[in-house]
Amino acid sequence: MWTLISTEVKIENIFSTPIYISKIEIENLNFDGFKMVKAGRTANHVYASEDQQVLKKAKFKKLENEIDQHMRHFYYNVLQYADNTYPEMSTSWMVQSSQNEQSDWHEHFNSIFSGVFYLNVPNNSGNITFSLTSYDDRKLIRVLNPEIQTENPYNTRLYSVTPQDNTVIIFPSSLRHKVERNCSNQKRVSIAFNYFIKGDFLSHTANLSI
Repeated sequence: MWTLISTEVKIENIFSTPIYISKIEIENLNFDGFKMVKAGRTANHVYASEDQQVLKKAKFKKLENEIDQHMRHFYYNVLQYADNTYPEMSTSWMVQSSQNEQSDWHEHFNSIFSGVFYLNVPNNSGNITFSLTSYDDRKLIRVLNPEIQTENPYNTRLYSVTPQDNTVIIFPSSLRHKVERNCSNQKRVSIAFNYFIKGDFLSHTANLSI
């Protein structure tokens, strides 16, 4: 370890990418009956529901309201955006993965924030892993690839979250991510969702209302 003579150092962590993680304690949810289709081209890809408005069903209204509360807490209290704009859920769908199934790297289009609520997550059924996006490659060192001694927020190239039942995760839709391979012999079930931003977007020469 290299030692600095002076200890008067300040580090500013600028241009951060926040990932919101919390819990929603909700019971007696039955998501049976939705038609599931392969969500990718490969044989071991996860399945997604054809219905993209799952949380708009009356019996899931409480869960939708809980997710909305977390989204608004993230938007207003953490990210500190003004209340002349607001997040609105645009789509929601079921995701299921059986043994050895996974997703490809992807981003979510036509949305601003995305997230997942985990209904049933057996042990070793697959993390959600994030990486630098192809559109906004912010690697600290671009040309060379020095070996990392200790991974931290400044040098990491991948970040994984091991979800648990009743966990909700919210992140920018442009953040590249994937569902890792389900190494268990049980089905992993979650609800994915997207949010768009509406309201009055004020600028000196480009006011916009959505």
